Amino acid sequence: MRKWDWRTIIAVVIEFSVAVVLLPRWIPALMLAEGNEMPVTWESWWIPMSAVFNGGMAVVEAVAIAYVFYAWHHASGQEAKRLLTLIALMLITFSMVLAPFVASSVGDVAIKELLENAGQYSMTLLWGTAVVLSTSFTVMAVGIAQGTKNSSGEIKQFCWCGKEMHDQSEHAAEIAGFDSSFEAMEYLEQKYGSNRNAILLPIPNVVEIARIKHENISTDSSK
Repeated sequence: MRKWDWRTIIAVVIEFSVAVVLLPRWIPALMLAEGNEMPVTWESWWIPMSAVFNGGMAVVEAVAIAYVFYAWHHASGQEAKRLLTLIALMLITFSMVLAPFVASSVGDVAIKELLENAGQYSMTLLWGTAVVLSTSFTVMAVGIAQGTKNSSGEIKQFCWCGKEMHDQSEHAAEIAGFDSSFEAMEYLEQKYGSNRNAILLPIPNVVEIARIKHENISTDSSK
């Protein structure tokens, strides 16, 4: 049985969402492929629906870019190279699709004329590409930041007792009253055994307990 972790679920949701928001593009294309044109009577509801789905496509693509960059940030070797290649192709196609629309809106020029005379409107197209990439890079930065560990603080280290690492003289004081190291070990197991987990250091053995007691006696005698 396939194990569904959160990454798999997110990937499947993105894939399904992409298929759904692309329906307004695929339906007319497939209808024309079968020799059927879209009825004119559909325009009253088709255009508003298409606008909603296109808005959904923008959201899905933004989430997809962030997700892919999160995965790339944690990948290595050939997997990282493949993801980086796909990211580059995704950004190129994303810019090629949206930049002409942005340039057309700014320059008040029909897209057909803009594409046929791209050299004449090169600066407008360049600016439109920058607008598209600014959004893409923002989404990518969020995806990377999501997977970045906080390195501002030091990594906490824990003692075998379950507390943050501290001076073991505290434990030395606890076991100082026991004449037998075996009795001291049993005491430590009873007191701290239930609070420990698998990642913590093991409770000291008899030799280590004897060493702690010896070091504590030496320290006290030197004061």
